[in-house]
Amino acid sequence: MKILYCIGSLAQTGGTEKVLANKANYFVETLGYNVQILINEQNEKAFAYQYSDKIIMHDMKLSSYLKKPIIPYLSYKLLQFKIAKVYKDKIKDISPDIIIVAQHGIEDFIIPKLGLNIPTVREFHFSTQAIWETSKLINNIFKRSLFKFKKKRILKKMNGYDHIVLLTQRDQTYGNYKAKTTVIQNMLDITRDDFSINKNKINYKRVISVGSMHDRRKGFHTQINLWSKIIENHPDWVLDIYGDGVERKNLQKQIDNLNLNNNVILHGNTNEIMSKYKESSFFLMTSIAEGLPMVLIEAMSCGLPCVSFDCPDGPSEIINQNKNGFIIEDRSLENLYNQVEKLISNEDLLLSFSENALETSKNYSIENISKKWISFFNEITAE
Repeated sequence: MKILYCIGSLAQTGGTEKVLANKANYFVETLGYNVQILINEQNEKAFAYQYSDKIIMHDMKLSSYLKKPIIPYLSYKLLQFKIAKVYKDKIKDISPDIIIVAQHGIEDFIIPKLGLNIPTVREFHFSTQAIWETSKLINNIFKRSLFKFKKKRILKKMNGYDHIVLLTQRDQTYGNYKAKTTVIQNMLDITRDDFSINKNKINYKRVISVGSMHDRRKGFHTQINLWSKIIENHPDWVLDIYGDGVERKNLQKQIDNLNLNNNVILHGNTNEIMSKYKESSFFLMTSIAEGLPMVLIEAMSCGLPCVSFDCPDGPSEIINQNKNGFIIEDRSLENLYNQVEKLISNEDLLLSFSENALETSKNYSIENISKKWISFFNEITAE
């Protein structure tokens, strides 16, 4: 099986890039697939994640085609036509069995129209409902309208592919896609033997949260307000937040104003997040929107129960209510407080949830998710 992935760059850290590395490495090393990756512009930058030497990389160096437009719209169309020819020639030379586009980019305007009689697949690492929820964070009406216009355009282009691979059943049900859709969750980059649990986690008295701080979508400000109430009864419990971005200064100011510096700590990014999970009691998520949050699955693979708002779309498909954590409906701060308080105060409940969380995470092992990809590949190449 020869698979060609298309992506903008492999220099950035991010969920899409990390998942691609996990899949590509497993496909070549374990399944023996021929995997090649077409990169828009790597610009000789280092890869953010480790890739097998067996994977063939193609840097298209698209910036070399960019020139100052003389007539903006016409110049753009001519550029698109030129790049399409470059892509078509390269893909003909590679001759893959399947083409998979991993994220939005110029490929959405090119790949579905190449007419090469090769199955085309678009991965979508967010969800339709999550997009519209995210738009609510934009206060400026003009910017919000522009955001929605661009996202609608992306969704329309996605329907030009033969298949769209989604992350959740909920998105498949409510996303209103016109192309054929398949649900395949992201895989953990660990094998079955690596899942573990520490039964002394109640003694850590630490709750962990992880995510980007580039905007307010992760809802860390809600967690900080929550913790000001939690420490009234549990002054020795700490909330550790990992991530970075422009919102970090505002979050730190909020922590300072509430005198929480000893109980809420912003750690920035870390390359050792799995070890941080293992030093925590449970995981907290207050996002406004998600795709399929890998942080929940990673946390569960370390035996962490999870508490999350029921945001679109992923948390409710990972967390089994009252089994491996709590889903909080309607973004109720009172219910959030009560459920966090319950886990802090009940060691038996915490350990029971912890064991169930570990079992849940095994559904996302490399072995289990790769079976879905193998079945999908066999199906679309036989059409």
